[in-house]
Amino acid sequence: MNHPQTNGKIERFYGTGGQKLPLFDYDVDVIVEWYNRVKPHMSLSLTGRRYDTPHEGFWYKLSEEWILQYTNPWFWEVDS
Repeated sequence: MNHPQTNGKIERFYGTGGQKLPLFDYDVDVIVEWYNRVKPHMSLSLTGRRYDTPHEGFWYKLSEEWILQYTNPWFWEVDS
């Protein structure tokens, strides 16, 4: 976390979260859910069609190797 861009993103999250607290009845869990899954971020236009949420950006950038690593073992079993 010693990267200036990362620090700026965290500061931005705290600023937006603090500003929106009254709108979400001071429920931090709801704010985090809204910030990551509902609110589009201008810095995340990964697909070129629109702005993405951090949740969408995470899955868009995740490599196939990482996804397959977390599949259930039964998926890879061969029937004999």
